[in-house]
Amino acid sequence: MNTILDSARIVDNEFINMRTPAEYIDLMFERTREDGLLIEPFFDDMDRRPGTASADHPKSLRFEHMCIMDWSEADRGRVKAEFESLYRALSELAGQYDRLADTEEENAKQLTPELLRVWNTYVRKFSVKPFDLDRISDIRERCDLCREDWFDAHEMAKELPEEQYNEMTRIFSDISEDEWTYIWAYRDMLIEQAEQRLDRVPMAFDLVTRAQRLTRLMSLHVPEFMIQYEARRVAQAYAVLSCATQFETRVINPVTREIMSWEKTGSPEYRDLRM
Repeated sequence: MNTILDSARIVDNEFINMRTPAEYIDLMFERTREDGLLIEPFFDDMDRRPGTASADHPKSLRFEHMCIMDWSEADRGRVKAEFESLYRALSELAGQYDRLADTEEENAKQLTPELLRVWNTYVRKFSVKPFDLDRISDIRERCDLCREDWFDAHEMAKELPEEQYNEMTRIFSDISEDEWTYIWAYRDMLIEQAEQRLDRVPMAFDLVTRAQRLTRLMSLHVPEFMIQYEARRVAQAYAVLSCATQFETRVINPVTREIMSWEKTGSPEYRDLRM
């Protein structure tokens, strides 16, 4: 990593171990340089997990958010207050989770106007039409089955030239090009729905899906450390969405060490790297 950027970088352990959501927002503000630069860890559900610090293996790809933040002390206070309000609302919705309906009309009978707004924006399920969820599930299951073989192929091929590396790792996948196109089109549709709900682009999909996950975990009464971890993820996304004027996610290719970037998860660069 570039040491010139270290003053603006939040590292994994700072995100994972120490911070409540409000404290993490404070840390984000403290690490924002005068020119607005802030670099944060990004944990992908499959390929980038907490504590994976090297880029030597696909299980530990290095993902980072590079943001240009435009916020003042007043903005930090506002973001913290708005997040706390959102967290309380999600907690209340979690308490009623099993009684929530799928439609706004039904939920209006039992939720306050504010809780209904939060449900409609953050918790409501995405529309999946016209996609076949059974097909999506089948493709994902086969992706999981070939994943370990792909990891093994990477270990055998990572010293080869990049063209040979790509060829060797891809032969382990039985997912057709049409299936990849189908599953990414599905994800792109969900991303677009999230952006429409929030009328913003940076991290809209992350914020909605993290809020959905946090609400569900609270409804299941999982251990507090799990809730706080997910709450920090929601706080991270909320602060970026609220105050970032520029946003980019970067990944370091495990073979070439080239830094790649894409604006939205699911873009061609990410797909090519994945398989």
